[in-house]
Amino acid sequence: MYGKNSPTVRGEVVLPRDQPLASLSVRPAPGWKVEVEKRKLSESLVVHGDRSIDEVVSRIVWTAGEIRPGEFQEFDISAGPLPEDADRMVFKALQTYDSGEVVRWIEEPSDGGDEPERPAPVLALAPAAAEENAPAASEDRPETAAPARAETQDATARLLGGAGLGTGLAGLLAAVAVRRRPGSTVGRAGS
Repeated sequence: MYGKNSPTVRGEVVLPRDQPLASLSVRPAPGWKVEVEKRKLSESLVVHGDRSIDEVVSRIVWTAGEIRPGEFQEFDISAGPLPEDADRMVFKALQTYDSGEVVRWIEEPSDGGDEPERPAPVLALAPAAAEENAPAASEDRPETAAPARAETQDATARLLGGAGLGTGLAGLLAAVAVRRRPGSTVGRAGS
């Protein structure tokens, strides 16, 4: 069992290198300090067809707080746009207890295989919804249709991405902050 009766005092999440997120914001968590590390991209990422990004968040680290056994903490982020050519994103995580023990939640799940002992958090991605409610271009204002669709898609991606990542990270830290029973499944933790 990880951490025994030690509180978690540090959490670190590494963002997928091959799926850079152009925008990422972190909601402050009471009692915790957050550091956001960035990396330069080898090729610029074009967002919204005209904005070029050459630096993205690579790692988020929460410190100076405490999650005691039997408790959990939510760490919310908002990120996007999400990749359209993938069905999931894997976020490797490290959890540090006040005893100094570090548990590496970095094992990627295999399709149809057994659950790894220390699985990395996974965000499942769904195909984009049809644009039924997107405004249509009209002859007198053709320029309004594309920006409105792009803003709607970006807002939806940020909302879904942030909600999914926040829930996934909260679930990860909740699951590993308490003792894990042998033979348990992902998302279930025992005390």
